[in-house]
Amino acid sequence: MHHDQSGIENGVGGSENFPEEMMASHLPPRSEYHRKTKKTRRAKQRQKKRSRENYPFITIFAYIFLLLPIIIGAYFFFKELNNDPVPVDEDPNFDRVEIDGNAE
Repeated sequence: MHHDQSGIENGVGGSENFPEEMMASHLPPRSEYHRKTKKTRRAKQRQKKRSRENYPFITIFAYIFLLLPIIIGAYFFFKELNNDPVPVDEDPNFDRVEIDGNAE
């Protein structure tokens, strides 16, 4: 199928000529584009840093809640490591029972 170029030359074009209408001359130079993106990236980094500086208590609480389970787990772990078993003789919940083997 033959594509008619006369519509573009005359300045008349429909939606079917969309890729041809979008020319490179409408785009900014590469250096200008990268300069703008660098500025916006720096501005976002500064804004993120400011928001962290504005709310130091939230950051502190976040670290506390992250470290709290680790500290509690380590406490119980080391408590079990150092736990000596209680002999039955010293435990008040048990009674000593002696069985005589000659009682028949």
